[in-house]
Amino acid sequence: VLPIVSKNAGVSDIIENGKNGYLIDAANSSSIYTILKELLCRPDALDHMRPLCIETAETILWKNYNTNVKDMADIAL
Repeated sequence: VLPIVSKNAGVSDIIENGKNGYLIDAANSSSIYTILKELLCRPDALDHMRPLCIETAETILWKNYNTNVKDMADIAL
């Protein structure tokens, strides 16, 4: 599990580049190639990132959506 998302995507605000995924410019195939090549050469980096990716993904599950919206509303108010 490894998110590689566009900087223009809405999820880009929860991805920390190089920590729980990678942010790239939209349609930049050379960036995707570079990231995948790096991870093939450093599988330990992927092993380190995997649990952080899963943890991040779990925060945006639909079953948590109402709680997340309520928490944001409480902060805003």
